[in-house]
Amino acid sequence: MIEVQYELDEADLIALARFQVNRSPVARRRFRVRWFGYTLGFSLLGLGAYLAFSNAILLLSFGSLAVLSFVIYPLYYRWMMEKSIQRVVHRQATPSSFAERTLRATPEGLEQIQVGSESKVSWKLVDDVQVIPTHAFISVDGAFSVVIPRMRLEEAQFDAFLNTACQYIENGSAG
Repeated sequence: MIEVQYELDEADLIALARFQVNRSPVARRRFRVRWFGYTLGFSLLGLGAYLAFSNAILLLSFGSLAVLSFVIYPLYYRWMMEKSIQRVVHRQATPSSFAERTLRATPEGLEQIQVGSESKVSWKLVDDVQVIPTHAFISVDGAFSVVIPRMRLEEAQFDAFLNTACQYIENGSAG
């Protein structure tokens, strides 16, 4: 058994939400549909206006909007998603979101203990561990729901916990 203790802050919750959104097939599909929709829509409007009115200025105007939307929409989308994520996390965070927690990796499962609550899941339900430079994210039953901030733990403790958890995940999913 190995355990780590840490507290989360709003930046950690934002990192978790950002990670979830970036891995969401629904969010990626929504982005692609809107991105290509705007680009194609402006292109077709330009072509239709040109065919209907024989006006090259309309074709160039809508063509320019199509190119602009193709180039600018990804930047706009990222900016809007970042604002939305921050707003949602800020609005939905509760005092217990920031409470000190203990995360334990035991042979039976992954335990998370906070003041007034305790949860335990079998390793068969823990799907994946993803590590980025600032955090580690643990997926439980298909959803990344556990975040471990790297900077609040000693590097050796962080690595030891993740290595132990990964070993239990491999053993739990094999059995």
